[in-house]
Amino acid sequence: MYLKPLYLIIGLFWLTSFTPKKEVHAVNKTIKGNKHPICFFIAFNYDSLLVNDEKEIDFVKRTKDERNAKKPGKGDRWEENWYRDKTEVYEKAFIDGVYAKLSPKAVVKTDKPLCAYTMEVMPLFMMDGYFKTSMAYRTLIVQINVRDSSGNIVLQHTAKPIPTYLNGDNTTAFDPGVKILDSYFLCGKEVAKKVNKLIEEAIIK
Repeated sequence: MYLKPLYLIIGLFWLTSFTPKKEVHAVNKTIKGNKHPICFFIAFNYDSLLVNDEKEIDFVKRTKDERNAKKPGKGDRWEENWYRDKTEVYEKAFIDGVYAKLSPKAVVKTDKPLCAYTMEVMPLFMMDGYFKTSMAYRTLIVQINVRDSSGNIVLQHTAKPIPTYLNGDNTTAFDPGVKILDSYFLCGKEVAKKVNKLIEEAIIK
């Protein structure tokens, strides 16, 4: 799996990142032989995210303060990583998952005006913390809405993947970053399969 080298990098961090405000992120991909692919713009919204049993903003503030109390500046650095890694790691993993299963008739682009459809990705729950077990636990719940150009929802899916929890060397991963990364990738694959079905049924066209 091509994400494994990235697993090793993420495994070096105890916690990685999200942000409380709405973020938009997407990538370009050229489809050979398909001059007019179905275009999707991907938008991430973290307004409803709970980390364990806390609102994300409360979780981040509490953890930051606790770490700064132990060592000044440590919490500030942790918070910076938390927010930065979201777009650099997790959102990319979701998009990679979409492309792993997305129909060759479709494409993701960075320019919303060029796209007939918007895929809203709304993480609802994330379980954070080390796991001293090889058992599989659900670490992420994501709601995905696909809207047409009029704003109508053509697909609504709630992804609740259970990741494999493996490091790059196929050993059990206890680091939460590895688990969450894998979960985002699996969420992308799940919704791509749903989208493909609607494309074949000509509901999305």
